[in-house]
Amino acid sequence: MEDTPLLALRRVSRRVNSEFSLREISLEVYPGQVHAVLGRNAAGKSALFAVIMGAVPLQAGQLLLEGKPVCFQSPAQAVQAGLMLVGQNQEMFPTLSVAENLYFGMEPRVGKLPVLDTGKMRRQTKALLEQMGLEVNPKTPLGQLSPARQQLIGIARAVVSQARVVLLDEPTSRLDSGEKQEFYRALEGLRRQGRGFLLITHDLEEARRLADRITVLDRGRVAYSGPASQLDAAGLQQAVYGLGAADPYARPRFSPGRELLRVEAPGVGLCLRAGELVGLTGGAAGQGLALVRALGGLAPGGVRVWAGGEPVELDSPLAALAAGIQIATNQLDEEVVEQASQLLQRGSGTGARGKARLGLRTFSQDLGRSLRSFVVAPPREEYMTGGNRRRELMERALDRVGLVYLLCDPTAGLDLPSRRGLYELAAQRLSEGCGVLWVTSDPAEAAGLCDRTVDLSAAAG
Repeated sequence: MEDTPLLALRRVSRRVNSEFSLREISLEVYPGQVHAVLGRNAAGKSALFAVIMGAVPLQAGQLLLEGKPVCFQSPAQAVQAGLMLVGQNQEMFPTLSVAENLYFGMEPRVGKLPVLDTGKMRRQTKALLEQMGLEVNPKTPLGQLSPARQQLIGIARAVVSQARVVLLDEPTSRLDSGEKQEFYRALEGLRRQGRGFLLITHDLEEARRLADRITVLDRGRVAYSGPASQLDAAGLQQAVYGLGAADPYARPRFSPGRELLRVEAPGVGLCLRAGELVGLTGGAAGQGLALVRALGGLAPGGVRVWAGGEPVELDSPLAALAAGIQIATNQLDEEVVEQASQLLQRGSGTGARGKARLGLRTFSQDLGRSLRSFVVAPPREEYMTGGNRRRELMERALDRVGLVYLLCDPTAGLDLPSRRGLYELAAQRLSEGCGVLWVTSDPAEAAGLCDRTVDLSAAAG
C-alpha cells in the first residue's frame, strides 16, 4: 500500500441544515482499498459524500486528493479531478445502448471532426467489460440489463472517466444474492488496478467482506474508525447501532387463519392467510414489483385474484382498496406517487362492499392511526435521508386501513433499528388478522422473517 492516500479528509466540517452538522470528520482512502462509511439512517453518510463531491461546499477542514488540497465547487469539478459517485439510482438512459451510456458526454470522435466514432466506442466498451468479467453486448439497450449489471455499467463509467476514487452509495441494496456476487467480483478486479473506494452500506456482512477500513458516523461525528479486521460481526453491530447480537428477525408468530388473498399469474400461484407474512423472492429483475403493482391496481392485467374467497377485478387503485389491499413499492416514480396520492384521497369512497369486508375493525384502526398521525409530527423534510423517506413510505402503507399489505423491498437502504421497527409494525398488523406479502431480494431476511416464501424464478414474467 502506498504511503500517500488517494483521498484524505482532515477535520472536515459542514452545517447541513438547521438541525444537523458534520463535525471534524477525518478518514483516508488508499489505492486498492475499500473504506466503508457506516452508521444509522441520518448519521451523515450521504451528507459527507455530498461534501466530498462538491454538491455541498466545504466549510471547515481540508480535502486532499493524492496529497494536494482541493475544494470542489460542483460535482463536475470533482469528476474532472478523478472522483465519481455511483448511487442506488443512477442517472443513465435505459433506451440508449450500454456503450452510449458508458461514454455519454465523453464520446470518442473521428479525428477532429464533430462525428462520433461509434466503432471505437463499442470496441473500447467490449474490452473494458471483459476486463471486469462481464459478457455484455455493447449494443444492448441498458434497460434490458439486470439491476446488478446496470450498477456495474455505472462503475465502468467511472473507469472511463479515469476516476481514481469511486464513491459507492448503497450499490447492492436492491440486488439479489447472485447479482451481489457479480458486483463483488467486478469490484475486486478494479481494486487490483489501484482504484480506491468509499462505500456506504447498511449490510454489515457486506462491509466486513469488502472493507479494509471502517469509519462509523453517529450524528455527524466519527464514533469509530479502524481496520475492519478488528471487529467481528457482533462488535461491528455494537459499534454501528449499539445493539447486541440478538436475532434481528425475531417477531411473534401466529397460526394462519382464513384466506385473505389468492393469486394466479403466469408461473405463480400464492395464497395469503390472516396472520401470515409470506416472502416473495427470486425471479427476473422487477418481477416482484410488477406483481405488486398489478395487485394494487396500478398495472392491471395478467393476474387472477380472489379476495376473501371472492373473485375480484383489480382494474384500478380504487378496486384494490375496496378489496382491502394496500401497497408500497420501491419505485418512487411520478406515476406511483400520483397513484398513491389518489388512493389516499379516495379512500373514503370504497363503497358498501368494501366497507362490509373491512368491518368494524376499520373504524377502530382508522381512529387510532389518525390520532397517532395527528399527535406525532413527522420529521422535517430537509432532514429526511433516503433511508428515512423509505421507512416513512412503508410505515404509511402499514398505517393505512387494510386487510392485505403488499410491500416491495421494504427494508432496502434501512439501518438495523429501522428494520426492526418495520418488522414490529408488520407483526402488529398480523396480530390484528391481516396478512403481509413481503417482496425481498435479501435471502437472509426472507428465511428469518417470513413464515414461508414463494419463489418467482419459475414464473414466465
